Amino acid sequence: MRHDNVMKVLGVVLAGGQSSRMGEDKALLRLDGETLLEHAVRRLQGQLASYGRNVVLSAPVRPAYDRAHVPVIADHADFCEAGPLAGIFSAMLYGRDHGFEVLATVAVDTPFFPPDYVARMLDGYMPEQLVPVIAASKNRLHPAFAIWPVGLAEDLYEVLHKPGKKSIQAFAQSRQAKHRPFTSVLFDGDDPFFNINTQDDFARAQEIYQKNREHSL
Repeated sequence: MRHDNVMKVLGVVLAGGQSSRMGEDKALLRLDGETLLEHAVRRLQGQLASYGRNVVLSAPVRPAYDRAHVPVIADHADFCEAGPLAGIFSAMLYGRDHGFEVLATVAVDTPFFPPDYVARMLDGYMPEQLVPVIAASKNRLHPAFAIWPVGLAEDLYEVLHKPGKKSIQAFAQSRQAKHRPFTSVLFDGDDPFFNINTQDDFARAQEIYQKNREHSL
């Protein structure tokens, strides 16, 4: 599964949420003229330069998502109501079928994730151990930002078949997930995993973007 000893990594942008608190599709919100979806894909592809830049979108199939120019992986038909774990499961199946060893997942509504996110998460990682790695910052875990060995697909299938609410964090912890801490890389100490759920959050994201752009000039 490896070529020239380089791990085969598939980037996955998770964008299957309902955006109920936002009132519109978060993936299509524009930050400095670029949708959050396009921003996440570009940012993740850049971090996967050493791994082939392979990125897919875990989301419903919608014409508006075509502008990202990446394959869209819909949730498995049996688990459409199971939340983001269903998207991760479908991406695992896609990754396994296409020869990838691990997934590197990011959330579409978190536009400032660290520029070294993938490299830090994969540092010393051994996919054969079948142990996920979850990002952490500000004393919080961010389970949508994780490394997932595709070899966990069967385990996840069993979990998805069980009744009850499905949690990314609960599944990861049940597989002895490791935590990878990140400190802020944003001006004024803003959390790089700040995510957008409401219109107020989006206004704050625009402030953070402008502040950090000015600081970098």
